[in-house]
Amino acid sequence: MDALVIYRYQAAGAEQGNEFTIRSDKMDVDLNRFQTSPHKVGDTVALQAEKEEEEAIKKLGEDQKEYVVRKCVHVLTQVAEYNPGLTVYVTVTDL
Repeated sequence: MDALVIYRYQAAGAEQGNEFTIRSDKMDVDLNRFQTSPHKVGDTVALQAEKEEEEAIKKLGEDQKEYVVRKCVHVLTQVAEYNPGLTVYVTVTDL
């Protein structure tokens, strides 16, 4: 199944709720192992803001940068007869 992975940036020391999206990617996952994260807390990831994410480009720039994973949350949803959907929210911060 496809999962939507949303990378969100939170500045070190910032309060929860002050995050913004850097980019979103699709990833193929095994529904039976949906809690297996694409990233673990403490992992380093290299991300480049998507063109559509104007706030991220304004605050972080257009170049690819390395971040550290701070939190990873999985949300599994099922609506009526449709197949389940998985969204993974990955919160990152500066190294």
